[in-house]
Amino acid sequence: MLHDDVETLKHHEAFASFVRQIVQMREDCIQDLNRADIDVIQQTSGRILAFDEIIELCDWEVLRTRFPNS
Repeated sequence: MLHDDVETLKHHEAFASFVRQIVQMREDCIQDLNRADIDVIQQTSGRILAFDEIIELCDWEVLRTRFPNS
């Protein structure tokens, strides 16, 4: 069911824009790792993994190609 929902959403530019924001949040977390204290690294890494799963589920590469300006 989730897969079907994402397949439907992938045809909307607003969804591509939403996923682009998630990609940016992931990139921000990666940058945070460079200056994170050792006790924050595990938490930040978990957030990156969660973002990765969402990005993969949403098929970001297809969205990025379909809506390059969103």
